[in-house]
Amino acid sequence: MPERGVPQRPQRLRERDGDDESPARKKEAQERAEKAAREARRARLLGMLNPSIAVRVALVFAACTAIALAAIGSFADVFTNEFGVQRWVFVAVPSLFGALFALVMYTGAEKRIRSIRESLSRSLLVALVTWIAAAGLATFTWCKPEQYGSCFGKSLLLAGLVGGGPLLLAALAGGAIGGFLILRQTPVFRKEG
Repeated sequence: MPERGVPQRPQRLRERDGDDESPARKKEAQERAEKAAREARRARLLGMLNPSIAVRVALVFAACTAIALAAIGSFADVFTNEFGVQRWVFVAVPSLFGALFALVMYTGAEKRIRSIRESLSRSLLVALVTWIAAAGLATFTWCKPEQYGSCFGKSLLLAGLVGGGPLLLAALAGGAIGGFLILRQTPVFRKEG
């Protein structure tokens, strides 16, 4: 029996909103909550399996750089034997640098890139920074601290001669594929203004 002075909602509104305490309503509400929890877990899992566009482009850059540097096999063998470096390091380090810098350069790119040409310009910047970083790491690894300046210039020149062409081709391929991925992700291809 309702208390005096406390307004009660009509029976039909209580039934519609599920305010009655029937066991069937409680079970139905529990099933809805479990289903919502399953959907939330599934959405989180799909979110983990569906990385952002920057991560996808970074993986593309890593793959393109690794393929390009692995393609210059015999020349890379001479270079790696001369400096006592294993060949996988010669391929992996620039690939990881390329992935890192592509991740930085392409974060939020789906909002700013409107054409493949814009993606190619970013990819050239990624290639340039990757080249400088690889030369800087080589300088830091093999040169004495008092010779860092002259050694860095020689490392830049040597890295450009050994891997410059393949790195440029890898950057252009990665930029084109990345631009396509970005444009494909947007609902409608945007025209240049």
